[in-house]
Amino acid sequence: MDIIAMIGLGAAGLSTVSLLPQIARVWKTKSVKDISTGWCSFMFSSVSLWLIYGLLARDIPIIAANSVVVVQSATIMTFKAKYQKGAGMFSGIASKLRSKSGDSEPDAEMGIPFAL
Repeated sequence: MDIIAMIGLGAAGLSTVSLLPQIARVWKTKSVKDISTGWCSFMFSSVSLWLIYGLLARDIPIIAANSVVVVQSATIMTFKAKYQKGAGMFSGIASKLRSKSGDSEPDAEMGIPFAL
């Protein structure tokens, strides 16, 4: 096995386990308050594009690694939607809108239908 293949396998291995600690923490604590919705979206989009690239290039290591990470990213997004307090994943947006309007009611009272 050449050095390039070893580097690729190392990168694939690290990326496939990189989200496991976060998933375990959210599973255990049922808290997603410190997870950025933007990060979740960018991470999922990024690995989805890598997966599509791997499929089009027929590159098995890229397909394998990014398939796992897509599932892990989707799991974190699902936890984010399930455990986010307020009006779902977009309660932060609702908070910003509320603060601009001067209203101080809780997100749940706003009636925003963003519950992903």
